Amino acid sequence: MLQFLQNIDAQILAFLRDSITPFIWAYPIINFFADLQPILFCLLLIGLWLYGVSWKDRGPKEVALDLFWHVLGAFIIYWIINQSLPMRPRPESITAIPPLISHLPDNSFPSGHALFW
Repeated sequence: MLQFLQNIDAQILAFLRDSITPFIWAYPIINFFADLQPILFCLLLIGLWLYGVSWKDRGPKEVALDLFWHVLGAFIIYWIINQSLPMRPRPESITAIPPLISHLPDNSFPSGHALFW
């Protein structure tokens, strides 16, 4: 079953890679948007906190803390799930397809960016 999933993953990845390859100029844009969302989220939390401090309003500060603790809780749940699932290598690590975005090898399901949202 694992081999079947790896073959399907490799086929999908090869198709996506072939459809993106002509647009080599898009790689930096893809990397930018891959890293942008967590950075914007952190800036939102900092902005909410500073707004609450400057206006001496507890509401925005409480929202910022709630969001922080919920994201931290989601990360802990993700880490526990990720460590308890069997290791499933990423398709590019078992094929000759180079990764579009380089990353450390880890369990590919559930993905961290999907869980973040």
